[in-house]
Amino acid sequence: MVSPEVLFNTLVSEVEVIENISQQDETNKIKVLFYYSDYSGINYGKLIKIAQVRRDSTVNQMFYRGQLIKTMELLRNYFIAYYPGRYVYTYNLMLDWHYIKNSINVLVLTHVPYDLYGYKSCNKLDLIESNTGLLKPRNLWYTKFYPIKDTVLNTIPFCKQMLFLFGDHVMFSPISLKTRKQIVNISVEKGWNHTTSIERIKQCLSLSNDSEIKQLSELMI
Repeated sequence: MVSPEVLFNTLVSEVEVIENISQQDETNKIKVLFYYSDYSGINYGKLIKIAQVRRDSTVNQMFYRGQLIKTMELLRNYFIAYYPGRYVYTYNLMLDWHYIKNSINVLVLTHVPYDLYGYKSCNKLDLIESNTGLLKPRNLWYTKFYPIKDTVLNTIPFCKQMLFLFGDHVMFSPISLKTRKQIVNISVEKGWNHTTSIERIKQCLSLSNDSEIKQLSELMI
């Protein structure tokens, strides 16, 4: 069983690697920010009726959640002791990049799709995929949805409403396969893409002959 101390040492090594890479930038334009969100502030509004949050339900899951909390506490104390003036930014839900002055482009390294919703608070946000190292701009974030066999979800815009419905492997379980396929069919028929607005999505769903799809459009906020 890996202890919080071992996990902490691994995190510190990764922090130092990232810091060293950023210091090689001769233009001095790269600002590195380390953050941690516990997602305790999640509020789905009316969507609470359809968003299915993945919870720690087994002994192992609850144990590893405890390990995570202990590890992050060690990391925060490390930053306080060895990086004066620097710390791990903490959030209870949404990442906010507004305070980064002159921020034009942001790269985020994360395995949590919900973090990508922070794109609304900066000019441009790209994902560095934590498991592959691939750079993914917003038009490729559909790969973060829970997959549907033999179906490409590139017509589904990445927004919190679609994430709640289509789910992912981390925070949200998907709604029924039948309903997701119906939404995919509508998205293809109506020509959606990664920039389609929530207003347009709601309008298209409201025109469906399926009562469940219509109800979803009414619940979206």
